[in-house]
Amino acid sequence: MAGIRKQWLDKVGDVTVERVSGVKRSGVTADLSVPPKGDLHTTEGGRASSISVFTNSTGTPTFGAGRAEDGKLHVDQFMPIGEMALTLQNDAGGTETNRECRVQIEVYAFSRQTTKPRWFLGLNKKEMDDATKNLLADLVYEASEAAGIPHRHAGKGFLNRSLSQWDTVAGWYGHSETPENDHWDPGTFDWADLFRRGERWEVWLITGRGGKDDVIAKSDRVRGNEVGSTAARFIAARAAKFSRLLVTGKRPRIVRRRVR
Repeated sequence: MAGIRKQWLDKVGDVTVERVSGVKRSGVTADLSVPPKGDLHTTEGGRASSISVFTNSTGTPTFGAGRAEDGKLHVDQFMPIGEMALTLQNDAGGTETNRECRVQIEVYAFSRQTTKPRWFLGLNKKEMDDATKNLLADLVYEASEAAGIPHRHAGKGFLNRSLSQWDTVAGWYGHSETPENDHWDPGTFDWADLFRRGERWEVWLITGRGGKDDVIAKSDRVRGNEVGSTAARFIAARAAKFSRLLVTGKRPRIVRRRVR
């Protein structure tokens, strides 16, 4: 399918993607001629009740993800990437909503309609833990890569349903930023944190002359939201080596390199 690099995901982080059949599907190919978009939602309920709705009613997304009633993290894929999902309202005439999305994700969680970016787990309404946030970040990253969607927030902000933005700007939108829709999920969500968590970085100690780098040491790969503290520890642990390289004229540098 043109513009779609991968239709089915096998794993997201350490979680195996489960293919769920028997749900309501469109069978319609998404519009691949428009700027590639993804849309993010919260189910306002748990995994079991959400899958029941997708099976017996409608509103089926491409993916469902989160911590479920069994306490475990789950990623469910209901249809191939590039098939039109059914999660958005689409009024007759005007712009297309579902059709212009290559991926839609429902998070098994509750979101808040407040100025504080805070989500709650669908399992027990406790505040969402880091493992669940990391899973969502990895899913958004992997889905972006598979669908050719830029790994960035494209909307104009909570409850700003700009038609011109939707029609012309590629990236990820919230349900609350989608034209023709009146839902407010995923709330006042921290998009910057989501995309940082999806990145991977390394810290390198490098020497070199004449434009050629020699990598002396690397840190482990870390998420983007951890790179600052990792860099500080890396530098402190190699301060003596850095000083020796400096004295010997080997032009040491400590750099951060994004590797995903």
